Amino acid sequence: MWNERRARKALLDTFGDIRLDGTMASISGSDDPHILITKSLQQYIQQTNDLSVLMEERPYFDDFSKDETFKSRGGNEYKGTLLEHLLIINLTAFYQKPYGTELVQCLEEISSWVQRLWEEQGIRHFEIAMELDVLLAHREELFREEGYLSQVHKQFLQAVRGELAGVKTHLPARQIMDSLDSKVSWIKKEREDEL
Repeated sequence: MWNERRARKALLDTFGDIRLDGTMASISGSDDPHILITKSLQQYIQQTNDLSVLMEERPYFDDFSKDETFKSRGGNEYKGTLLEHLLIINLTAFYQKPYGTELVQCLEEISSWVQRLWEEQGIRHFEIAMELDVLLAHREELFREEGYLSQVHKQFLQAVRGELAGVKTHLPARQIMDSLDSKVSWIKKEREDEL
C-alpha cells in the first residue's frame, strides 16, 4: 500500500543528493536524473495535492570541500527549497542539452507549480539562489548563437564557485514562469523548424 509520509520522506532524501552545480551525487543508471526526480515529484503531487513540499528546504549535497575552488564557501551548509533544487537541475540540463521532449514536460510542470503556489497559496515572490539569475535570464534571440548555451552554463558554474555562493534573492513568480515558458516555446519552435 502506498504510504504518503514515507513517499514524502524518500523524495526529500533524494533531493539531498543534488549538488549546487546541478549534478547528482548518487543517482546512477540514468543519463537524465533531473527527469527522474521531477517526474517522481509530479507523481507525488498528483496523488497527494501536497504543493507545500515544494517549499521544503533541503541542504545541497556538498563534497565541494575536496575542491579548492569551493573553499570560499567556508564549509557552511547551503540549503534551498525543493523548487530551487528543481530549477537548478532542470535549467542546467537546458543549457547542456536543450532539445528533449521530457525536459519540455519538466519545465512546463515546474512553471505550473509556481503558478499554483502563487494562485492557491499567495506566494508572489520566491527566495532563490542568486546564481539562478544567470540561468533564468531569457535571451531567446541568442539561444541559436554557437556556444551561447554552454557559455551561460559556464557562467553559472563560475557563480556557484564564487565568494557570494549561497546568497539569496527574491524573484517574482511571474519572472520565473516567463523564463521557463520562454525556454519551452524556444525548444518547441526549434523542433518544429527541424521537421
